[in-house]
Amino acid sequence: MNITDNKFAAEIVTKKGKVYKFDSIECLLTFKNLELDEKEIHSEWVNDFSNPGNIINLKEAYFLQSDVFRSPMGLNVLSFSLKEKRDEIKNQNGGKELTYNEVFELAKNR
Repeated sequence: MNITDNKFAAEIVTKKGKVYKFDSIECLLTFKNLELDEKEIHSEWVNDFSNPGNIINLKEAYFLQSDVFRSPMGLNVLSFSLKEKRDEIKNQNGGKELTYNEVFELAKNR
């Protein structure tokens, strides 16, 4: 898949070393839900919105959903390595803090 906006990019690395790249976290989670067995996954990564180009472990990220920032697939979820950075963006632009499980459910129910 071509990545249209690196601020929202995500990827899965399988235990066999295959890398799947996605436009957004919701694409990653949808693919994971429909195409992969959890046992096949080595790691999952998302781009740090406050530091584009820096990837962070999906399960360690802090999430914010905000319509101010339009993601390529429309769920508008931002990922951050630091809670303080997420809170700073939220205070400036509004939005809703999400847990990994909440993001997963949003992606699953799209």
